[in-house]
Amino acid sequence: PGKSEVWLYRWLGEEPEVLGCLGGAAGLGRSLAAGRIDEDDEEELVVADNGDVWILRGAALAAASPAPDEPCGVDWLPEGAELDRLTCDDVDGSHVCEGSEFGAALIVADLDGDGSGEIIVGAPGMSAAGKRRTGAVLVYDWTQEGGAAFADLRLLSSSTEGSRFGAALAVAPQRGRDVILAGAPGANKAALIYCSDLYTGESARCR
Repeated sequence: PGKSEVWLYRWLGEEPEVLGCLGGAAGLGRSLAAGRIDEDDEEELVVADNGDVWILRGAALAAASPAPDEPCGVDWLPEGAELDRLTCDDVDGSHVCEGSEFGAALIVADLDGDGSGEIIVGAPGMSAAGKRRTGAVLVYDWTQEGGAAFADLRLLSSSTEGSRFGAALAVAPQRGRDVILAGAPGANKAALIYCSDLYTGESARCR
């Protein structure tokens, strides 16, 4: 991220080859995640810069020709490689995007158990409900028709200023679907986000 570059390598034999270098956005590569998001069986690559979260199609990257030896950029990516870009401004509600650190942590998790993952974005600097840097975890669901759409926003129920909820994220599989583990280092807490607005199952915990 200090150089705003993400280097991609591919193993087709015993030795890796450089596939290409992504660049062109400040802080690109400050967090990375991978997981199956769209309709095919390849995992997508999710990359954050200082403002946006990029979703790159794994199948397109796997089939790409090695980039020419030139400065890092995106022009070498094959057509259709970039599925979408997410921004904090896509979200409605009483939150403040300025200084939110949107994308400081990323995971892909299947919250509804449908076999395709959702993009989970940590924004530990986000202010909400009149409190500074309480932090938030945002969920985006991929649809074939509309791309990645904002689906859910989670805050600590006992948020205090400086909690920085969402500074770290992890996935925990639970009976055919995933739940989210989120750190709030400013409050010395970690939270298990068991329920999501996407989940339609019979769990009594989520009724």
